[in-house]
Amino acid sequence: MGWFGRRSHSEVPSWASFFDDERFRAFLTVVEAELVSRGLTYELGDGVVALHGPGVKDGLTLGLQNLAQLCNHEPLAAWSDVVSGHFAGMLGRDAEEAELARRVHDFEAVRPSLRVRLYGEEVAGPERVTWPVADGLTAALVFDLPTAVRTVSAEDAGRWGRSREELYAIGLANALKEPVEVEEVQLEGGGVVQALMGPSFFTSARALSLDVPDDHPYGALVAVQRLLGDELRHVRLCAEVSGWLGGLDDLDVDLSDVGPPPGGEPPAARALLLVARELVVAEAESLAALRAFRDAATEPAVRAALQLLVADEALHVVVGRRLLPLLARTLPRSQTGPTLARLDDLMEADRRELRAAYLAAARGGPGRALGASLEPRDLRWSRPAPRPRVA
Repeated sequence: MGWFGRRSHSEVPSWASFFDDERFRAFLTVVEAELVSRGLTYELGDGVVALHGPGVKDGLTLGLQNLAQLCNHEPLAAWSDVVSGHFAGMLGRDAEEAELARRVHDFEAVRPSLRVRLYGEEVAGPERVTWPVADGLTAALVFDLPTAVRTVSAEDAGRWGRSREELYAIGLANALKEPVEVEEVQLEGGGVVQALMGPSFFTSARALSLDVPDDHPYGALVAVQRLLGDELRHVRLCAEVSGWLGGLDDLDVDLSDVGPPPGGEPPAARALLLVARELVVAEAESLAALRAFRDAATEPAVRAALQLLVADEALHVVVGRRLLPLLARTLPRSQTGPTLARLDDLMEADRRELRAAYLAAARGGPGRALGASLEPRDLRWSRPAPRPRVA
């Protein structure tokens, strides 16, 4: 019996609250048709579906909320393709895991799929094969499957009888085979900025193979793709939302003063200031504003887009608070000393200026439901976290 014969749709469940009744029924109809076409039987739960049938692990449970959100951002005519692609990927992963379990005992069979991938420190642990890289950064050995990446367990590696050094060398060598594009920018004061870009999850692993001369005074400053990638993704997301609301043709967007503040400090002091003022302060203040816009918005798609921005900005603030003391400890104090002495005052001045600007722009008006209008009462700041100790 289909879902429509087993449940009432007079109320949309909370996990799909962005749908109205009609679109929710349409969503379930498309999902049901896809599962029937695959010869599967199913049981609907609260935001999940349990599957039974050929080619799947009996009782495999998949979430529906992310799929519903994907459909909600597409026209109804595209839902069949979205749902089909989603289940093809999810069920393909289950089949891949089964195939991997069959081959994992044979090292030579899985060797080509081994990669080293950079993660945050939360991935480190005795149950996985990992290596510390830097504060907050870990390299992990993973299987690169056709539609997913899975970490290699210590149990898996224990069967192979290979040293950690050999596994690292094999995984890194495989990761470095992934294609990348390289752009170089010569800095006016000397030095080179290299941007490595690629579609692979393993592009950032090239940070593990830097060739820095032994006599280089500072080594190399590496920015892993997450921060820069997030900002580019934010631009794309905001442009997409603007397209939903009519596009940018009638707007005058002034970006003339967007960019790092000017300054003539030594390079080390400049790096310290950028992290303190842009990540620790500016990102934290924008986070408060984004939360206010998210909470004011009632249009589900816009609210979901703002939530993505909030989640990323929160991570950026954490990164800044961790990076600031690290730079202060490792950069030459001969360059950073005067900056450190006035850093608290600079950060507080930036914080006051940004809050005043956000409050001045919160003038109410139309567009609140679409995340485009705030009242001053919407902006709420907690007391700023103490500046990380850098001494």
